[in-house]
Amino acid sequence: LKAVPHKNILVLGKTGSGKSYVGNLLLGRSAFSFSDDFESVTHSCQLEIASDPQTGVELRVIDTCGFLDTSLSPAQVKASISTFATLAPTGIH
Repeated sequence: LKAVPHKNILVLGKTGSGKSYVGNLLLGRSAFSFSDDFESVTHSCQLEIASDPQTGVELRVIDTCGFLDTSLSPAQVKASISTFATLAPTGIH
């Protein structure tokens, strides 16, 4: 079984900075929920995958909760963001 070539992208930033929106742009579809204000929408790491039909490369985008999250403590944010390692065991590219 041949491994599928892929790129892992981790989207990090402050709450309300547009991380989920950027993730959707990278995927070419609306996969991550987002809002137009500074209230937190993403509360845990979420992985979405898109494939490039021309190259066969998988783009694996990981959306994260924001720094200064409005509903999570700093310790909860740190714990949530650290879970990305299980979603991208081959690392971030």
